[in-house]
Amino acid sequence: MNIDYIRKFAIECLENNQIESDCLEYKKSQFQKDKIIKTMCAFSNNLMNRKLNLILLGIEEHHEETLKATPIRPIIGFYEAEVETIENSVKSLTSFIKPKMNFDITHALIDNKAFVIIAFSNNNNGPYEVTEKAEKDKSINLKRGRYVRVERDSRLATVMEEFNLLKKFANYHFTEEFSNVASLDNLDVDYIREYLALTTNRNNTNVLSKYEMAKNMNLIDTTTNLIKNYSILMFSRNPENFIPYSFVELIYRSSLGETLMQSKEYRGPIWKQLKNVMDDIKNNYIYSITLRVKNEVESETIYNYPYSTIEELVTNAIVHKNYENPRTIQIYIYDESIVITNYNKPIPPVTIKDLNEQEAFPNRAYENPSIREMFKSLDYIESYGSGIGKAKRAMSKNGSEKIHFEEYDENIEITSVVIPINKTYYKYKKLDIESQKLNSEGQNLDIESQKLNSEGQNLDIE
Repeated sequence: MNIDYIRKFAIECLENNQIESDCLEYKKSQFQKDKIIKTMCAFSNNLMNRKLNLILLGIEEHHEETLKATPIRPIIGFYEAEVETIENSVKSLTSFIKPKMNFDITHALIDNKAFVIIAFSNNNNGPYEVTEKAEKDKSINLKRGRYVRVERDSRLATVMEEFNLLKKFANYHFTEEFSNVASLDNLDVDYIREYLALTTNRNNTNVLSKYEMAKNMNLIDTTTNLIKNYSILMFSRNPENFIPYSFVELIYRSSLGETLMQSKEYRGPIWKQLKNVMDDIKNNYIYSITLRVKNEVESETIYNYPYSTIEELVTNAIVHKNYENPRTIQIYIYDESIVITNYNKPIPPVTIKDLNEQEAFPNRAYENPSIREMFKSLDYIESYGSGIGKAKRAMSKNGSEKIHFEEYDENIEITSVVIPINKTYYKYKKLDIESQKLNSEGQNLDIESQKLNSEGQNLDIE
């Protein structure tokens, strides 16, 4: 990475009193060897996939609660004559980490003092680990192992984090791997032809063999005749026979009147699962009320849940699911909310907190790259990283509260989003909407409750 950019960015961090984070660390001196080594290892592993990670030496941080982990200005720094010695001292610490790391080391001036910058931007040969040598060296005494950076803490990786590091450095995606249990015979030619008819202008699919279509679509290795896991998910009639629990469950629980619980499974190709579950939700669980002020033409239609919000979030769950994990995608429909649960977290740098606070993720990494591309071809994805924002905007337009992604312990692999029911809709749902006219804010409102069917027509609820 450009050294001038690194210096400029480091100075901006200090000028803006940037708090320490999962990509920024302040250290007072080069003698804090153990802390420098474990953070060098953590930043090289780059669990959060940040573009740039910085250790700034010569910077003391505040410890009082209100300013904690921000730089003290003016900095303690170094004399420029000391910089070369300090940089060499840092370079010597690399012998305690394997394999060999890539990093840049430079320095800059602020407050008339020099500070040293250690920058990590591109390490592809990991995972990186602190060696036994660091544990045996009495001046360091740092436990061996693979370190990761989580928020402001450089620490040993958990078992799940180590697994994620191995996947990351191997560029491993389960759905991109070849299956050892299925073959071309297990793909349905009709689904392949239907997909091609929906996504291409080809008019010769009926004369092509299954093998020719699979080869053209890169579903099969022509040397070994092995098929990839994503082809099973997209074109097998029963993908769960080869990839366990690769289906969607819908669970309906109601406590209004008699307690009722129903469940249904949606199997088949995952793009068909999406269509079928959304058809059922649209026909059976999405309702609206029309509020009309008496003697006025204008009216307002409010839905219990915006269809597009549910569609975007279910699509998101299917596209981002870790299909190696033997758990289904679960959609729970309650009286006051819909909850969509997927048993894996987003790939860093996106976090659950980001999903709650941001709308666009243009550079988001995908668990299933080929499935993403195929869903895009089917127009189930408009543009990459835009689905969450679209879901949020639909809730706002409907006058509903915000969706919320539940935050769990960092060791729990789960993404669960809650879609709250529209409060105005829920208020009127509890009343006898056929026989009553309600007064809202002093105005008589005619309440017309409707159900949205698959043809987009409004039907009176009986």
